[in-house]
Amino acid sequence: MTKKAPMVEEITDFEVLEIALRELAIEKGLFTPEDHRQYTEFAEAMGPTPASRLVAKAWIDPVSLFQLQYFVSLFQ
Repeated sequence: MTKKAPMVEEITDFEVLEIALRELAIEKGLFTPEDHRQYTEFAEAMGPTPASRLVAKAWIDPVSLFQLQYFVSLFQ
């Protein structure tokens, strides 16, 4: 009997795009991996509703993203 390869969880197209965009932003110096980690922890601690508002605002206003990063840094 042949062994089957272990199951590998597939990633979605959205996850591929998120990873690519994050890596590009880090490469371009928009934020560091540490900034991303801190923002992610902050957003997860707030829960889904406020975090989705922050993402929506940052999506249409890039300055908001930098303001949010500054706000998060105040609590470090």
